Amino acid sequence: KRGQMNPHFLFNALDAISNFIFKNQPKDAVLYMGKLAKLMRLTLESSRNTSMVLADEIDLLEKYIDMCKLRYGSFHWELTVEDGIDIYDQTLPPMLLQPLVENAVQHAVRPRLAKGEEGTIRCKVSEQNQRLIIDLKDNGPGVQQLNSNDNSHGLSIIKERLELLTKKHEELHAIRIDSMNNDGLILGTHVSLILPTVIEE
Repeated sequence: KRGQMNPHFLFNALDAISNFIFKNQPKDAVLYMGKLAKLMRLTLESSRNTSMVLADEIDLLEKYIDMCKLRYGSFHWELTVEDGIDIYDQTLPPMLLQPLVENAVQHAVRPRLAKGEEGTIRCKVSEQNQRLIIDLKDNGPGVQQLNSNDNSHGLSIIKERLELLTKKHEELHAIRIDSMNNDGLILGTHVSLILPTVIEE
């Protein structure tokens, strides 16, 4: 399941490089390729392991966000980690967060930037009841946008993988997806990853 996520991201990245070349922007193409190489190195290293240190996952996300800003334009990205969580000791299954952030970029941020509006993604890592909670919020159209085939397929892979991890470790690995709204006005999508608190030994 984890292996099925990588090709989708790689195809998008190669498409971005092709667009830079087509638009005669060789410097941007080279810069993007450099960032992609660093990101793919991290991704390949994580794919060999069953767990990933949170600090490395954050590094991977930051590099991915840099690539998105180069391709689509500047937007607000914010990542906070609750006090008391040691990002160098805390581990989690690899390749869970990046596809979710990619969904937020593609279905919330990118359309808003195309209309000249501000795009926002906020990620918060916290601990509740001995669970690692990762909340991802965007200011897009809400869960209605998650019905496209590509997006549904990606989320299905994540859900199936979490179910397999739950069975394997006999500990809850889950995802919750909801629209955020205020008096019927959709404010965006809220995705929560619920994972066991695992400390690297």
